[in-house]
Amino acid sequence: MNEYVWELYLKSGGSELVAFFEDNIKNEMTMDFAKKIHELQKVYCVSDDILSETADNLEYCISYINKKNEKDKDAVKSENDNVEENIDEDEIVNADYNKVIDDITLELWDWYDQNDDSNKQAFSDFIDKLAIYTTFWAYLDYDCMIPYYFRCNYNVLERIANAFEIELPEIPAKSDYKARFFHYGELCKVFTEFRIENDLSPFELWAFLYDFAPKYVGGIDSYIISDLPEPKSAFFIGGDGKNADAFAEDDADNISFWQCSPNTRAGDMIVMYLRTPISAISSVWRSCSVGFNDPFFFYYRCTYICNPMKGKRINIKEIKKDEFLSRMPIVKGNMQGINGVELKPSEYNYILDLLQCNAKRLEYEDISADNHYVNERDVEERLIIPFLKNIGYSEEDYQRQVQVPIGNHNHTLIPDFVLHDHVYRGRHSAFAVLEAKKSIRNDKELSAALSQVSSYALLLSAEYAVIASQEGLWITTSKDHYSAIVGKFSWDELADNDNQYKVMKYIGNKKR
Repeated sequence: MNEYVWELYLKSGGSELVAFFEDNIKNEMTMDFAKKIHELQKVYCVSDDILSETADNLEYCISYINKKNEKDKDAVKSENDNVEENIDEDEIVNADYNKVIDDITLELWDWYDQNDDSNKQAFSDFIDKLAIYTTFWAYLDYDCMIPYYFRCNYNVLERIANAFEIELPEIPAKSDYKARFFHYGELCKVFTEFRIENDLSPFELWAFLYDFAPKYVGGIDSYIISDLPEPKSAFFIGGDGKNADAFAEDDADNISFWQCSPNTRAGDMIVMYLRTPISAISSVWRSCSVGFNDPFFFYYRCTYICNPMKGKRINIKEIKKDEFLSRMPIVKGNMQGINGVELKPSEYNYILDLLQCNAKRLEYEDISADNHYVNERDVEERLIIPFLKNIGYSEEDYQRQVQVPIGNHNHTLIPDFVLHDHVYRGRHSAFAVLEAKKSIRNDKELSAALSQVSSYALLLSAEYAVIASQEGLWITTSKDHYSAIVGKFSWDELADNDNQYKVMKYIGNKKR
């Protein structure tokens, strides 16, 4: 961490926040703590639901702590205070914080186990009360335990970690609820180590995590994309017809987090089906963030959706009677497991017509003898990804839809493929950028595509800028400012080993 920038932050008001945290934890925790976290969280959390949930949980936690202190003033903090009086700062720093964190989190897990809760039930309860548990633990042992206020914003935490070269623990698998529970403790260990290495107090770490760092990476603007790219796909999602989901679509400015398909990208179309008692396709939204995994979001895979457009509702009876829609597998399955089900372009456009909704349509062409690909996404999935695998790239070696800071907290989206994306102190760089197009039919279209991909390559200081369409591959290099095509191959030509070797020499994965 840059000590000079951090000192500037402290001198410009950060030290007041540090003192505020310390006073609330060491003396008396007031409702001002909940108000302050709400104020800080609004910088990086776009969801009103999450903001309200955190505020409610914190108010409950603070009330609980104060009532507990009233009943027995010595019960909550006497042990902690005695430790603080008897151990100097060096001893605290050198304490086995790993064991302390493990013991505290294991105690709660054992409680769930004794109450015969399944791993799934235990995890669900834990994340519903995440702000309560973690704030209370931090109140009891602030040297090791860290309050967690990134619910459904693990993407922001990842951006902070990338910007400050903090290696986060690997996210557990979706189905491993126990590991997802203990992932919180692993995060505490990582950030406690970061605190010790940078000679921060616990309260300075909290100011870093919830004020300095979110602003440094760009807050909400670091992941919510306002200038959305053209949609490549459409997906169903399911909302509860009994609760706020049924009213969310009435607010044109609404931005909500939602379970999504792993293939959802920013700009994609999202079709909302409201379950019983409404039981109808009701509105169309846009995905306004890159999808990400959040271990503390129950459904794991998360994206943010926006721009709801209501239509004429299509109820389940109409859907099942419709000759076209009734043939869809999800309809035959009575709309069960609907979140993230992908719609074919023809299905999506047909639904738009029935909804009488003026949302963006998916542009596609029927497959014919001269046209083998339906849309740009089809080119990506059937041509580009297998090709990248052939030249040595695994899914871990490239990123799709990388959002890059371009100064003054502004960001731009690089939609398609970034090979070997690297982040150092918040700055992205890459080995190559590859832009997908459905078709390049003439020199004018090629020139426009090359201009687009070269602008991305310049931002990332990439060695190569590449265009790929169903017609073939065009490669340019930074050595001549991406102005000349150094390699041009049709897909038939790339089936030849000699030509594939030529491509390998340019953009093959050299890190394997």
